[in-house]
Amino acid sequence: IIALTRTKLFKEIWFWYLADFLVFTALAIMVLFCGIHGVKTRNAKCCKCCCEWCGFLAAFYFIMILAAFFSALAVIGNSISASPVSLVLNAFFLVLQSLTAEYSRRLLNAISDSNARRRQQYNNTGVTRTDGEHDIRNESRRHNSLANAVHDEETHLDKEEDGIVL
Repeated sequence: IIALTRTKLFKEIWFWYLADFLVFTALAIMVLFCGIHGVKTRNAKCCKCCCEWCGFLAAFYFIMILAAFFSALAVIGNSISASPVSLVLNAFFLVLQSLTAEYSRRLLNAISDSNARRRQQYNNTGVTRTDGEHDIRNESRRHNSLANAVHDEETHLDKEEDGIVL
């Protein structure tokens, strides 16, 4: 055993095992941060891009889908090579990553529905705030939209009287 540990091949193998462990540990920590931060911030944007759906939780969801895909490929490869321990381990990770992706998708849908309901409630004209006072922003918005509608109708009627119909 002592002679084996002094060989160059053994030292190279341990280097690659250590490098593999460090890389995948760093990636796992980043994915974990992405998922936890996405849940805490309700899918806050992770960059300053123009897309509305790009957030930490959405990135976590896509990473989990990709990881489940690679686990499925590993399960297929292990079933062909007849490696039972690797097959069971990769099948376990496939199920775990698939369930994680599914529940993060459900959370994204719940956040999206919650945001849509909040937006709709904010845009309604008769919404009252939680403290019982009427929301002044909605009143002014309703007043402005009614004033614009009346102005547009008057403009349309004036142009019809002149013989111009748009």
